[in-house]
Amino acid sequence: MKTQDYFRINIQDIMFEKQIGAGASADVFKATYKENDVAVKKLKFANNGQDTGKNNLTKEFKREIATLIKVRHTNLVNFMGACTDDSRGHVLILTEFCFGGTLFSLLHEKKMVELTMKQRFRMAIDIAKGMNFLHIQEPQILHRDLKSLNLLLVEEVKSSSDYV
Repeated sequence: MKTQDYFRINIQDIMFEKQIGAGASADVFKATYKENDVAVKKLKFANNGQDTGKNNLTKEFKREIATLIKVRHTNLVNFMGACTDDSRGHVLILTEFCFGGTLFSLLHEKKMVELTMKQRFRMAIDIAKGMNFLHIQEPQILHRDLKSLNLLLVEEVKSSSDYV
């Protein structure tokens, strides 16, 4: 059995709940997979005029899966599996669901939450640990889109006494 086969998910086992994000290359949904809360990244077809969108998507999908399979770290979102739905042309990547939302939301949308220096320091250290883990891989992995919208909190932060 290939490593990739171990992570193959049956699309019928995914129960979509709601869309929680959208970007240039993918839409993200909250879903349930076999009673586990997951985030589902649905990759979009990108047609640059030189290649078919499907071929570009397949390359991007395979590259992302190969990377996700080999990175396991406490400060990186956990890869759960992936699948393709050929009847609809969907390519889906499942990861753990982070209930705290994005760091962007905490910093810019939840004005009533006053973060302590200890919480801010903890977040900075966790981000640095995750990035360091990627950078020490052989070959080195570069995130290329590190921003508060792409930094997730495992649990919701409601006050200065919450663990981040």
